[in-house]
Amino acid sequence: MRAAIYTRVSTFDQVNGYSLDMQAHLAKQYCRDKGIDIYDVYCDEITGAKFDRPQLQRMLTDIVSKKIDLVVIHKLDRLSRSLKDTFVIVEDYLIANDVELVSLSEAIDTTTPIGKMMMGQFALYAQYERDVIRERMIMGKYGRAMTGKAMSWAPGYTPLGYDYKDGLYIPNNDKIIVVEIFDELYKGTKPKSLAKKLTYKGTLNKKWYHTSIKYIARNPVYIGKIKWRGKEFEGNHQPLIAKDFFRAVQEILDEYK
Repeated sequence: MRAAIYTRVSTFDQVNGYSLDMQAHLAKQYCRDKGIDIYDVYCDEITGAKFDRPQLQRMLTDIVSKKIDLVVIHKLDRLSRSLKDTFVIVEDYLIANDVELVSLSEAIDTTTPIGKMMMGQFALYAQYERDVIRERMIMGKYGRAMTGKAMSWAPGYTPLGYDYKDGLYIPNNDKIIVVEIFDELYKGTKPKSLAKKLTYKGTLNKKWYHTSIKYIARNPVYIGKIKWRGKEFEGNHQPLIAKDFFRAVQEILDEYK
């Protein structure tokens, strides 16, 4: 078995007797007593609130590279003072790569049955935390939709013809393209033909596809709606297309099925 010894210390830790040398000494003594080979010692002199610590990242890279079978630490908070980051290290690196963990101060040893059980409980709690966060995000998005606020604000996700600002979709110059798409479809131009036409014209300097045309034409955002999880809500933004005209285009698209 190949062990990685990880130590971390801050100024506060040194005052309270958690020096790097002391942590490393106790971990090395543990490995000697158990007959475990020490692969390397990783020492960070930086706060545990940061995940991008150089030696921690080097150790995680070695874990992924299957160079390590066991991580020995003085205390669990040596990995991180952030519970979220500790979950990531334990789940995404240790458990995912079948690496055991020994915490000397807390008597955590996943090479034993009770230690494995503790690690399993740790993983379950991590999953619970993720589920709670996900539920909060869902409720937050539902609240946005209910109040008519824009659902997409990241670059590349805002509907064509709009900019995102302060929770609203604001029409921009590309609204002309949206109107053109609806006009062409209403006149009987099929999505594939329209895609070729827009590509040939160099509209937005990109290649257009019939799927993109249909996605735009089916999007209720253009009649002032906000759609989330299959439900439509009244939006606070300015529509680009009249509702009757939108419905007429939907009927035309339905005929192509």
